[in-house]
Amino acid sequence: MRATLAFIARCLWCVSVVGAATTIGAMIGWQSHGWGGAFGFGLVGFGTGSALAAFPSFFLDLLVSFVFG
Repeated sequence: MRATLAFIARCLWCVSVVGAATTIGAMIGWQSHGWGGAFGFGLVGFGTGSALAAFPSFFLDLLVSFVFG
């Protein structure tokens, strides 16, 4: 049961981080460069979100350094 809950939490973490990074990248690209920018920045956001989702400790360290650093 504990392993199942950990798996579900990990899946929700990955989906939310990758989705948020892709959305932010697409919004920034759309505002600055139109469709091409939305696609390109969305792709970059997807890659960045995938890397941050794979290493949650790095993401949290980065977040803490921006907020409190």
